Amino acid sequence: MLVERNSGVGAQFLDEHFAAAGANLVSQEELYRSTDIMLKVRPPIVGKEVEFLKEGSTVISFLHPAQNQAVVDMLASRKVNAFAVRLRHSISAAERTIIPLDGYDTQDFSGSGFRCPQVFLPYSSFSSHE
Repeated sequence: MLVERNSGVGAQFLDEHFAAAGANLVSQEELYRSTDIMLKVRPPIVGKEVEFLKEGSTVISFLHPAQNQAVVDMLASRKVNAFAVRLRHSISAAERTIIPLDGYDTQDFSGSGFRCPQVFLPYSSFSSHE
């Protein structure tokens, strides 16, 4: 697994934490040049990141495609696969257990046939249940 150096500083995850978990720390340039599947919290930035994603690679992110049309258009033009992750607030514990991980809604956001699956994750999956 590749992790960009200093990428977790804002969330108080130091490079040492990633290295201890077995990640290889690399520059942003090497990360974008080498990655086939990128997990990214924020959408890639046009003019800074999108242009460096490899053709045929996949980005999984809180993409917000309806609000980020320029990003979606650029991903489509670069032939990058994209999955938009969305949190789904569940009403009950039972509902949280039946949300299929492979359940998603696909929409054509660019008008060019570029399909952007939206993967729904239960909000509770991000809280601690220890």
